[in-house]
Amino acid sequence: MKIILERSIEYNQLKNLFFITLILTFVFFGILNSELNVIVMYVEGALGVLILLFIFIILLKKGIVINQRNIFIGYFFLGLLIIKRKVQIEGMPLITLLTYDKKKNYNYVVRPWEPKLEFKMKSFEINLLNVKHTSKKKLLRLENEESSTKAIEFIINNSELRFENYSPNFL
Repeated sequence: MKIILERSIEYNQLKNLFFITLILTFVFFGILNSELNVIVMYVEGALGVLILLFIFIILLKKGIVINQRNIFIGYFFLGLLIIKRKVQIEGMPLITLLTYDKKKNYNYVVRPWEPKLEFKMKSFEINLLNVKHTSKKKLLRLENEESSTKAIEFIINNSELRFENYSPNFL
């Protein structure tokens, strides 16, 4: 059983990668219209491979795959499972959802007259917990609350893990 949740890169990474891919595509088509010699052909080939790699990364999505009692984090390209990574769940019978406010500051040169180039977003992290909640292990980080609730429901319905609110008991 599998569920595909959302893209594997964050919004800022997607935006930057999209613009880089767009610029490299214009350079690639500009080189196609020039005179071709051996060096230009190698540059054109390298640019073509780089553009295809960036498009692959942009279209890559992450999700969860459950086989029998094993949980895997899977990466999908156009709905096909490309790679999966097994999650060790021994001693961690619980899952929880933690919400974070992530901030990224894009002020490269700090001057008093520059605007604050801060990007804020919510991050939803699904964690594995032990019984006393004293040990936690990140399972998956998502950007969308709807995707995180789908993922938790999928895990609860298809595995032996239970959902609990995170409240550590150190006694």
